[in-house]
Amino acid sequence: MKSPRSNELSDVGDWDPFALRIKAKYEGRPGTYKAEYGEVLLSRGWAAHFPEGRTRRAYDADPIRCSNATQERALKIINAICLEVRKAGFAIGMGYSCSCIELLRDEIRISVRLVELSSRVPKQLPEHKDHLLGGQYGLVGTGWLEFRINDGCAPSAKFKERSGIDLVAHAPTILAEIERIHAIRLAEENERKRKLAELARARAEREEAQRRVDEERALERRRIDEEQARRDQLIRDASTWNVAQQILRYVDAMERKMTAEEGAVDGVEQWKSWALRVVQEMIEESAAAVRARVSDAPDD
Repeated sequence: MKSPRSNELSDVGDWDPFALRIKAKYEGRPGTYKAEYGEVLLSRGWAAHFPEGRTRRAYDADPIRCSNATQERALKIINAICLEVRKAGFAIGMGYSCSCIELLRDEIRISVRLVELSSRVPKQLPEHKDHLLGGQYGLVGTGWLEFRINDGCAPSAKFKERSGIDLVAHAPTILAEIERIHAIRLAEENERKRKLAELARARAEREEAQRRVDEERALERRRIDEEQARRDQLIRDASTWNVAQQILRYVDAMERKMTAEEGAVDGVEQWKSWALRVVQEMIEESAAAVRARVSDAPDD
């Protein structure tokens, strides 16, 4: 089957803004393409023409040429498809390394490429001087174009001129396939988000349960510490009381001893009064502290 023939570019009606930028890039110059893995891609200088921050891969530097007819037909195909997808609500931009066109809708990205199939020929043939790959053979375009959706990913699709398809006339069919792939990708993305939401909800529930457990443990630890502190204070209160009683017995014993054995000793009464005052202060301070703690004591 012969490769489809193109009309002049002026025959095309309205131009999509994105396709118009590509058309302007090639107006008045031969088609410049890059050969890779048996196909030919639009390549050189895209980073400067599409300023969305995309970068050109280093090995895109050596282009090969395609015919003007193939170039014109490719531009019309790109324009027809761009018009269709834009009417369907897709945003259009350059994809990664300017190696594809990227369609965006509902946060779903779909890559599309229009490639010219190529064939290997011996480098020595003078009519095939423009080629890319090294070695004994180079690549040259065959004139057959192929439109690829999500090339190298799943789900994907291909529309081939070699199969007798007019890609311009089949733009609505291509859009339908893009919509089908978009629906699949959107369903997958929604399912992914649903699972992520479930995981986040389960994680939040586990964290909340752990927080409650930690709070209960902290409360129990605080209760134990407070109980231990009250017991320690009780022991100190009892110790203070015992010391006060010991001091009273000591003062009484020393008074009897000094009076019986040595007679009246100057200053004994003053010493006794001071010691009793100290004991009284100890008892009053301890009693006041106990009264305060009794009012704050927890219920059994």
